[in-house]
Amino acid sequence: GGKKPFRVYADDRSNLWLKIHPRLVEIYGAEAAYEQFSKTFHEGIDNFIKGDWPTAARKLEGALDFCPKDVPTKLLLKAMRAHSADGVALTAPVNWKGFHESEV
Repeated sequence: GGKKPFRVYADDRSNLWLKIHPRLVEIYGAEAAYEQFSKTFHEGIDNFIKGDWPTAARKLEGALDFCPKDVPTKLLLKAMRAHSADGVALTAPVNWKGFHESEV
């Protein structure tokens, strides 16, 4: 955590803790399910950084469909809810610079 901004360049999901929803593994196969999760998650991150939070939230929620317990995805959604400019829809703050302060 801290207040100094930095860009995350990698997302290492090469551990055994990432649990893909069994039904989606059944539908897609393990490798394809992981690839779809990763693609959806990274699209969410890209939209989060750009300030398109409605799309980011939709993508990140889609990533949670694949991995319901994924902590990075949950933390991003939590940060978006906490910093949203709109009390109803998730909207990036007016002064959004592509990052937020993290307490993690």
